[in-house]
Amino acid sequence: MCDAKYKVPLSNTMFFLGVFCGAFIFGIISDHLGRKKTLAICLYSHIPISLSVAFMPEYISFTVLRFILGVWLQVSDYQIAIILYDMIYETFAF
Repeated sequence: MCDAKYKVPLSNTMFFLGVFCGAFIFGIISDHLGRKKTLAICLYSHIPISLSVAFMPEYISFTVLRFILGVWLQVSDYQIAIILYDMIYETFAF
């Protein structure tokens, strides 16, 4: 078991690498499709990806899906913040 100490930090690193890549990938996609459509796609696909990560039997598939989950999580958090910010301050525009 001592040989597997690197696995937890590596899966966390892959998750945050996915967050980093998701900012670039879905930034371009949301420019083409629109923020709300991209957000809807990501929110509806976030649930099956999260559930599949929880039931992965082997480390490689778990780490790959953690990367993909990081990509989707970045989009969800970032775009929800932008949409809510627009909704709060659009009534104060003159």
